[in-house]
Amino acid sequence: MKLKKLEHGPATTRRCTQSIQALSGFQGMSPDACKEALLNILDNRSCCKKFHSRKEFIPTCHNMVTTMHVKSSINKIDLATVARCSNNSTYDRKRFAAITLRIDNPKTTALLFSSGKVVITGATSRQMSINAARAIIHMLRRLFPHETFKQTGYNIQNVVCNISTDQEIDVQKMYTEQASHTTFQPSIFPGLIFRPPDSPVVLLLFKSGRIVVTGAKKYDDIFTGFKNVFDVIKPYFVLKSD
Repeated sequence: MKLKKLEHGPATTRRCTQSIQALSGFQGMSPDACKEALLNILDNRSCCKKFHSRKEFIPTCHNMVTTMHVKSSINKIDLATVARCSNNSTYDRKRFAAITLRIDNPKTTALLFSSGKVVITGATSRQMSINAARAIIHMLRRLFPHETFKQTGYNIQNVVCNISTDQEIDVQKMYTEQASHTTFQPSIFPGLIFRPPDSPVVLLLFKSGRIVVTGAKKYDDIFTGFKNVFDVIKPYFVLKSD
């Protein structure tokens, strides 16, 4: 394929050539290889701050709890076999009914029950959690080649985001003025728990300026919930003392 010379100079031509070569590489891949390459690139990290101004306080996802069910051709999954064949796993059936699987790529942790129920934690995006679920299915198919396994019932149970501000928060003053919607017991927990009325989220506010937003099953609810209560929190920001 010949490139038509561009008016913007050799740098632009070089970038176009690289883009065409990259596109040709994807076109030459098999469907499975193309899907695998895209999944390795897309959304393995939280992109909450993308397209937003740095001056804005944007909740950044740092943990997503999801559940799914592994539908299989066997009644119960042999967790002892899974534990023997998996290096990054912990299983003690006398203490807990599930095996703990530490997945390297993507970096997540999963609890697998013999019934097929799976709980995945540590993901920072939906796609990262889906990749972890697929990794578990691939592992089971490899360990039990004569059985069938299928992922069903994938759901997000909780999203946890945080915001780091450059100011301190007067949590004691906020507790005094917002007592009906807050809980603050510094001898037990250093953060103030703020439950805004008619809001899908719960906020944990710390004197250092760190804010944790949780309680929702969608990032849109986290973002909207924090945006709606930001004007309530903002008056309690104070400059950090040297």
